[in-house]
Amino acid sequence: MNSLESVLLRQKKRIQFVTDVCRNLPQDATKTRDTNKELVPSDFQEFFVDDTRRILYCQIPKVACTSWKRILLVLSGGLSNISNPEDIDHKLVHGAYRKKYLRTLDRYSPMEIQYRLDKYYKFMFVRDPMERILSAYRDKFDYNRSTYFTSRMGKQIVRRYRVNASNDSLEKGHDVTFQEFVIYLLDPFTTKLRPLNHHWGPYHKLCHPCLVQYDLIGKYETLSEDAGLALKQMGVEHLIKFPRHELGPSETKKRLSDAYANISAAHIYQLWKLYSTDFLIFNYDYPRL
Repeated sequence: MNSLESVLLRQKKRIQFVTDVCRNLPQDATKTRDTNKELVPSDFQEFFVDDTRRILYCQIPKVACTSWKRILLVLSGGLSNISNPEDIDHKLVHGAYRKKYLRTLDRYSPMEIQYRLDKYYKFMFVRDPMERILSAYRDKFDYNRSTYFTSRMGKQIVRRYRVNASNDSLEKGHDVTFQEFVIYLLDPFTTKLRPLNHHWGPYHKLCHPCLVQYDLIGKYETLSEDAGLALKQMGVEHLIKFPRHELGPSETKKRLSDAYANISAAHIYQLWKLYSTDFLIFNYDYPRL
């Protein structure tokens, strides 16, 4: 068996596993296929559409979504002077270029959405939920890349969960710890008014794997091979290459174990419970950290 055949076989088994799990989940656990119900456009705001190449990509933030949006931007033809996805500035990917050149599925009518779900090539990528939680924390709080998250959520987290917080921390929200972020995720009050932010919201609530019949479900752990297969199946592998993968498995594992060393076993269990449907659908083991 050559490498392509092995990747195809793994993909076939992965999709069949998702199908089998979805079939046995309680109906209220996740959105499932129901021909008697009209689709709700707002459920599909994470789906990016390429009508020319008939592609649907459902983004999971912190699972190579920047790389995939860079690829979609190049394929859109709007950036005629750029052929290498890595040349597109990160802020433009998620800001001006995204708004100008990329469309999301929620902008279509229910009938148009159904047509695209039936006829287009559909793919998504996931990763170990515990890794993704850490990645989201580091990106939005530890690196302080976004004043939106620190000024709004950061200040809120410090105010709620830190005893004897300094005035500087209360005013800026710039030094949220990973432990505080975990407590914030687990606090029922966090989702009382609105769902979890999509950077750490459950996969099944963003991409609806029990409703959408995906052609490819990639994993961060096999990113290069799965991305290569996706580009090949989309018929664009001769036009574009997937950007380089930054971290290897050993680096990721060390970063994960270091970060969770100060998280209690009780909180790890509660995190697993919060994301248990994702762990189940995408065949991830209970976290051993």
